[in-house]
Amino acid sequence: MKSFFKIFFASLLAIAVFCVLLFFIFLGIISVASSSDKPTIADNSVLVLDLSKNYPDFQQPSLEFSLNLKKLSSQPPSLYDVVRMIDYARNDASIKGIYIKADENDNGWASSEELRRAVSSFRASGKFVIAYGATMTQGGYFVASAANKVYTHPQGGIEWIGMVAQLMFFKSLLDKLEIEPEILY
Repeated sequence: MKSFFKIFFASLLAIAVFCVLLFFIFLGIISVASSSDKPTIADNSVLVLDLSKNYPDFQQPSLEFSLNLKKLSSQPPSLYDVVRMIDYARNDASIKGIYIKADENDNGWASSEELRRAVSSFRASGKFVIAYGATMTQGGYFVASAANKVYTHPQGGIEWIGMVAQLMFFKSLLDKLEIEPEILY
C-alpha cells in the first residue's frame, strides 16, 4: 500500500507540474500574439527599396512552427506588400522620400513595371526619390528611371544592352525540306 501512495503522489505531482508549465506556455503565446507591435516611424525617414531582392508575386506559406511569433520571416515581402508600402509611404508625413538601391534588379520585367509605377506615383506626391547603383543593370535602371535623380559611381556605369526581339524565319528551311505549313487563323 505504501508503494501505491508513492506512485500515486508522484504521478499527481508530475501532472501538476505539467499543468503549471502548460499554463505558462499558453500565457506566453497569448501575450506575444496579443501585443501589436506596430513599427514606429521616426520623422524625416527615408524608405529604402532594395532591387537586389527578388519580390515574389505572392508570399509562400511557411511550414515552420515557432513559439516566437515576433520573429520576422527571412523571406522578403511579396511584390503586393512592397507596392502597398510605397503607397502607404506616399501618404505618410513622416516619410520624406525613397532611396532606391539600383545595382541589380532580380525581379522580372512585369514586377519592375509595377515597382516603377508605384515609385512614379510616390514621386508625383512631391516627395523626393533618389536612386544609386555602382554599376546598374538594365532592369535596375528601368526602375531607377522613375527617380528624381539617378546616381552611379564614377568608376561604374550602366549595363545597357537594349531591348531586343529576334524572330526566326523558317521559310527557306521548310522549302528545302519540302514541308508546307498549314496556318489556321
